[in-house]
Amino acid sequence: MFKGAVKQTILLAMVLAALTGCASTADGIRFGHGPAPTTETDVAKAKQQLIDNAKSSAAKAAIKGAISVQSGPGIIVVGTVGPLRTVDGEKRHAFYVSYNNDAQKFHPGKPNSLTEDNFVKTIAGWTSVEIFSIPGVVNQRL
Repeated sequence: MFKGAVKQTILLAMVLAALTGCASTADGIRFGHGPAPTTETDVAKAKQQLIDNAKSSAAKAAIKGAISVQSGPGIIVVGTVGPLRTVDGEKRHAFYVSYNNDAQKFHPGKPNSLTEDNFVKTIAGWTSVEIFSIPGVVNQRL
């Protein structure tokens, strides 16, 4: 019987070691990943990548005659949507301030196109999108 307890202890230690670096969120267990771009260099690289992607996609679509207007940078995410996190009251103001700060980093010197009044009228919250998953093992969310 003592051997079974040792095996269980070893198994528990292995499971805990495997979960190191994970975080439990409203979406479930999430494995750690790199931080969001915060420095001016990181933001500039991310912005340039979006622009390059848009140019490449627009050029390919124009060749096929699919579009006739100039496209800009953007992203389409396909996956399973997580729970909606509503943003109310004082949290909504703080959420807008964070959004505005990020917009200023991405477009320095340009005014934000979404005023706080419009933000409050149009943004109710946020959610995650699961873009990759091996059920019960690992997933990737944006």
